[in-house]
Amino acid sequence: NLHSFPTRRSSDLSTYEVPEEIDDEILEIFLEEAEEQYQVIRELLPVWEADNDKEEALADLRRSFHTLKGSGRLVGANDVGEFAWAFENILNRVIDKTLETTPVMVQLMHIAKDTLPTLFELFKTQEQPGPEIFAIMRYAEEIRKGHEVVLEIGRAHV
Repeated sequence: NLHSFPTRRSSDLSTYEVPEEIDDEILEIFLEEAEEQYQVIRELLPVWEADNDKEEALADLRRSFHTLKGSGRLVGANDVGEFAWAFENILNRVIDKTLETTPVMVQLMHIAKDTLPTLFELFKTQEQPGPEIFAIMRYAEEIRKGHEVVLEIGRAHV
């Protein structure tokens, strides 16, 4: 049962507006932390993929997305924060055992991992993400809801 997705314009999410009270040093710290969390995700995703019962890897993977969500929202990188939340939410359901790990879920997690550097770069240049990033987030939401999703190899396909 493949679900169709409503069209979402980039204006539906907050843009990359850095609050005035956030200084360059805090932004630099955010970007360093974001890169560190990205490296953790790169390291742990294959560990969890190889053995879905590795609860520590799963918890740490979720924590990295949680950290990206919170710190992104704090500095005004709302698209980074909302993107990370979409995947943290999936992992919360897996941890709670209310969602079963599937090959499509793991594939989408890899797509998310591969998309993070683009989101960081968009934040640095204060550009908005394109429709492909919103499509990935819609797929994450459908997976979180337990719906069947079909992905095109390498990227989400609407």
